[in-house]
Amino acid sequence: MQPSLLGKLGAWIFMIVGLGHLYVQLFATEADSSAASQLRQIEVQLPGVQRSMLQLHSGFSLTMGYLLIGYGVLNLLILRVLGNEPARLQAIWRFNSAVSLGLAVLSLRYFFIFPSSSFSITTVVYALASRQAQPQHPSQA
Repeated sequence: MQPSLLGKLGAWIFMIVGLGHLYVQLFATEADSSAASQLRQIEVQLPGVQRSMLQLHSGFSLTMGYLLIGYGVLNLLILRVLGNEPARLQAIWRFNSAVSLGLAVLSLRYFFIFPSSSFSITTVVYALASRQAQPQHPSQA
């Protein structure tokens, strides 16, 4: 598989996870549950404002979804600007693989199978893209 196709796949996985995050937060989270009620009662004083834990949780969740979508779009834009120049993209793929690995570890510790497997897959996808983007030695050509 070509590195550019692997890069697109990784970017789309980030965007799908981000869209899933936004969907769950906006449409599938039950705001009237007893857990939500308890979170609403816990107040946190922040510089210049006071928020409930439910507001903070919702804000973090929406921000995470938005960031994941933005990260995926940014990677698609990078691919468009750099074209199919694997040697120039290799550092980006390595960085993406490291970011994905960190997200996979955090997801395995704190979340469930969908984000954990998605970030594990992007780790492998970007690592493969980086490996395939390595310039070949003239004797290997």
